[in-house]
Amino acid sequence: MPDASDQPPGFRHTRTRAVDASRSTCEDCGGVSRRGFRLSGQWYRELWCVVNTEMLGHYRLTDAFREDAAGRWHRGRDERLERDVLVLVFHAGAVTSGGGRDRVLASARALAKIEHPNVARVHAFDTVDGVDFMVSEWVAGESPRERFGGTKLRDADIVEFGAQVADALSTAHGAGVVHGRLDADHVRVTANGDVKVVGFGLPEPSAAEESCVNVTPLSLSCRSPERLRGGAATIQSDIYSLGVLLYESATGILPFGGHSVEALLTSISGDRPRGVRKLNGHISTNTERVILKCLEPEPHRRFGLANELAAALRGQVGSEAVGSGIPLPRRRTGSLVMLAIVAVVLGWGGLVWYRTGFRGPPVQPASAESAIDD
Repeated sequence: MPDASDQPPGFRHTRTRAVDASRSTCEDCGGVSRRGFRLSGQWYRELWCVVNTEMLGHYRLTDAFREDAAGRWHRGRDERLERDVLVLVFHAGAVTSGGGRDRVLASARALAKIEHPNVARVHAFDTVDGVDFMVSEWVAGESPRERFGGTKLRDADIVEFGAQVADALSTAHGAGVVHGRLDADHVRVTANGDVKVVGFGLPEPSAAEESCVNVTPLSLSCRSPERLRGGAATIQSDIYSLGVLLYESATGILPFGGHSVEALLTSISGDRPRGVRKLNGHISTNTERVILKCLEPEPHRRFGLANELAAALRGQVGSEAVGSGIPLPRRRTGSLVMLAIVAVVLGWGGLVWYRTGFRGPPVQPASAESAIDD
């Protein structure tokens, strides 16, 4: 494995030092990276810092499985309610600057009220001994990249996966919460194919927070061009991120290449992603159009709302209900046919009744005598 000097430009292990060819150590907490992966011929390392305590309140921290710009992600145990939980321990100062705590608390309150099968439920947002953390439900599953393993999914699987993620986004957006960090690590696919999205409502990462983690092309690739330029997270940036996940799930590759922010922006602005159907002939033209619309460089050219995206994936394009948040009505073809049959029967019965009963008995013609006046 090459050392840090062999990393592509823009992916520095800032505030870390190389221990040997396969390890890195954080100068702040001594956390050691234990995993590497290869992408486009280059090796990258994920740095796992450790939290300096096993307990946060009544939550016991067990496995630390990921670190990103928000903080360290742990599998934990709620000792009071005796259940497994997901604990995100924020980096120091991540939620205290610029009103971040109020925003995260407001998002946590909104998310705690959401009961949706595709949104991971938030249980708590708290501070213990100066350590800020968020607790949500533990989802036993794998990321799409782990679950699908780079294979090209069938059209029906793409539709099912994408529509579930879009439903989660639509629900959170309706509660006033955007994701802003959506990528494969924030989506969990369970053994029976159900999808859960985690990590809603986290604070915007600062340059200081990102300096202690290894930023990789995999995390950058899901960011929309406006986010790469420093723009705020929006509904449209979440839709772009989902488009990247759908494109990779359908084709096995990322839509745009680049080992730095500048290279990615150049690729997005100058290139069009290869046609999905050229890379996977099992994808329908409708699904291809939906994916490419999500990946439009200009936000206004993407879907306006996540429920529009979900409806388009399911083939419900064109309804006035799409985009209004109103569930699309089902076509009631069977009811219309039944009404037509009833109308025919009633019409025929009315005609028979008219001919036989409505006019009464036949009228006898008047006699000549009675017809002449005296």
